Amino acid sequence: MLLAHASFLDVDRVRYETTNGEASSLERSSAHFARAFAAHFESVVLCRVFALLGLDELPPDERAVADRVAGRATPLTSGTRLLTLLGTGGREAAWNDRTASRSHRVIPLIDESSVQDVPMIAKLLADLDVRLSHLDPGKPIAMRRMLGGTNETFYVADAQNAVDAAGRPIVLARDFVEQYRVRTVSGMGGAYVTEGRLFDEGAG
Repeated sequence: MLLAHASFLDVDRVRYETTNGEASSLERSSAHFARAFAAHFESVVLCRVFALLGLDELPPDERAVADRVAGRATPLTSGTRLLTLLGTGGREAAWNDRTASRSHRVIPLIDESSVQDVPMIAKLLADLDVRLSHLDPGKPIAMRRMLGGTNETFYVADAQNAVDAAGRPIVLARDFVEQYRVRTVSGMGGAYVTEGRLFDEGAG
């Protein structure tokens, strides 16, 4: 089925079938959903599931990735929020293993300026109502919790040509867009249940 022809019920059916069982962690549930979603909808090139986590919630290997991405000049603190890849699925074999991701495994959200430097992440967070504009330099990013039925959506209608206010391509991976003929990028976000484990034992 093409995603463009799917209803919300079609999408929710995939979610139900892959997350209604006994998942050992949010990571495992996210991985099952991402792979099933990419397999079910033939027009989907890549599906990813992220969670906005605190530094103290990361297992050691994810923390090491975060420190490496941030660099020595930008030490992370317990207040730092990180966009963390929990599940991935797609047409290439490597896209079905989140630990194989070179650029998106853990993305530290240091401050407003650093987020705005990555146009797609900036649009993603803005569309999902993660407020950035009121931040003081260097302060941790705060997210309004989206509970109940208040899920927000993220959408780039023209992946090849969409630019931000500074004229930069929103989707910076131009080779990815061209090779796989990516037309749109979309997603949704909301709160997740915090009971239970975020990661499987030995994750990362």
